[in-house]
Amino acid sequence: CLSYCTAACVCVIYQVLLGTGGGSVKLFETSSSQYLWEVTSDISYPRILSVACGPSIFAVSASDTVIPHSTSSHRTLTLTSPSLPSHRAAAEMTAMEVKGSSGGPGTVRRGDLPIPGGVYVWDLKSQKMKCSLPLSPLPVAVNCMSFNHNSNLLLTGAVDGMIRLFDVFQQECLCAWRAHSGEVFNVQFSSDETSVYSMGSDSAFCQWSIIQSGAKVTQFWVDESACNPARGWSPQPGGHCFPTTPRGNLFAFESEDRYVLTCSHQKAIIYAVGQESNLRSVVTISGHSGPVTCVDWLHGRSYSTCLTGSTDCAINVINLLKN
Repeated sequence: CLSYCTAACVCVIYQVLLGTGGGSVKLFETSSSQYLWEVTSDISYPRILSVACGPSIFAVSASDTVIPHSTSSHRTLTLTSPSLPSHRAAAEMTAMEVKGSSGGPGTVRRGDLPIPGGVYVWDLKSQKMKCSLPLSPLPVAVNCMSFNHNSNLLLTGAVDGMIRLFDVFQQECLCAWRAHSGEVFNVQFSSDETSVYSMGSDSAFCQWSIIQSGAKVTQFWVDESACNPARGWSPQPGGHCFPTTPRGNLFAFESEDRYVLTCSHQKAIIYAVGQESNLRSVVTISGHSGPVTCVDWLHGRSYSTCLTGSTDCAINVINLLKN
């Protein structure tokens, strides 16, 4: 997972945070391709799932090592006890019985296995961890995160279908709601930060109110592959398919939320947001030989820039003039 950040000083320095499968986060300076530093997350959760960066802090979500899907009807799963204080209460559950694909209330599952995880906030300058954020009722793997403009608030979307909104400095969850019937794949604030956009494994693209604490504002209708563009796709006929959990931005809005850029098979699509939040396809961006799996939209004074990334290992950069 990747996240880029800017540091304000005499000039603007663009930096990139890289989260790895080995539990570490690395910072690179893009202008010089210089590697600056590396920090390691909680050893109990060695796989970095998502990284979000603000002006002075960054957040890391991590989980236990991915557990292969099991078709057996009965097995015992042993979990490593988390080492951080906020997780010690849940660490008493060091073994769980897994029977088929069903579970008791509050059980978080991907397939038939629970996926635990944690969210940690770090200081960008000192490279020291400030806190771990409380995930209730149990520590759960978080697929995606997004800061608001000043990094006081952090949005998270998890494998239990829940969106949680945190006050980072108070280290508390302000509100939480079930947004999707499956996993949450992507979350973002609206431009005025009064609502939240999300995509999930249930193929739903929704807008939620923050003021009314998770009330659904609308559901958008986009290309059927937008929420998981690489699902079922293989680079070779009959070969191994890509993982079913996408990483990165599945959608990106322009600065005033009037247009939205989305993923799909082999192309990106820009929709105009009309009255009552109806979407109308206005631009198709092609040029990839595989599914477009992540997008971004950067905003300038006279033009804006769309970026599309694909399973073909290419990143396309498209400049759009403003009317």
